[in-house]
Amino acid sequence: MKKIETLLFLTCSVIVLSLWLAACSDDDKNERKDLLQGSWNINQAVAIATPVENATMTKEQLETVFNNYTFFEQGSEITFVDDTVKLVATFGDVELPMKLPYTFEKDTLTITAAASPTVTFEIKGAVDFYTSHFELNLTDKSYMSILQFVVLLTQEPNLQNALSQTQQAHASYNLVKK
Repeated sequence: MKKIETLLFLTCSVIVLSLWLAACSDDDKNERKDLLQGSWNINQAVAIATPVENATMTKEQLETVFNNYTFFEQGSEITFVDDTVKLVATFGDVELPMKLPYTFEKDTLTITAAASPTVTFEIKGAVDFYTSHFELNLTDKSYMSILQFVVLLTQEPNLQNALSQTQQAHASYNLVKK
């Protein structure tokens, strides 16, 4: 009988501990997402590239081209409200205001953008929070797919050439709380 009571006590303790940890985990997720809420200014937007072997363009030359396609000007404002992000993407002289849905789980921000009724992008990036700012690093896959779509739309030869010589590239953004 004593063994059954001990086993029952241990089982109940494990269940209570599991529920408590799960509850804390959910609170942590919500607190992390709450950190995003509000307005942020782009402090810096930088493209980082790795050339393919035997590329005629250097890493620096590729990054110079891609830095024209970070899609945000320094000082641009991004606002997170509930599950929506409001931003103005820039492409050359064109400014495109957008209001897009987003999710934030396990320090990964995913913004869903429809380029057309048949083409949807999932813009994914890792978020690192600091005191009054955070860094967003788009994944290579997200950034490269956006650049490839831009090439399809614009047929921009300089971008097309740079992409053909790139093994991988991503964009990194530093945002400061407004």
